[in-house]
Amino acid sequence: MAITWAFALMVSLGLRIWGIYHPQEFVIRPLLVFLLLFGPSLLLGIWLFFLGFGQSRPD
Repeated sequence: MAITWAFALMVSLGLRIWGIYHPQEFVIRPLLVFLLLFGPSLLLGIWLFFLGFGQSRPD
């Protein structure tokens, strides 16, 4: 969970620094919105799918 918060903080600070150096309007690209909105949940879903089902084998 700490990695998730650290990644979110890095993205936030990166966008803040980008805004300081580029004060003009930020053109929002649909791919960027898609990746920021659905990227973390897709990565977590893939991680749970591959690691979660691999460890739940009955012995």
